Amino acid sequence: MKSPIGSQAIPKTFKTNFTVGICFLLKALYF
Repeated sequence: MKSPIGSQAIPKTFKTNFTVGICFLLKALYF
């Protein structure tokens, strides 16, 4: 199943935003 580069960039950005969100939540909880 081949997927174009454009459609692969969206999940990658979402995953990055999700990770940043987790880090923000952890900072809010611990600091």
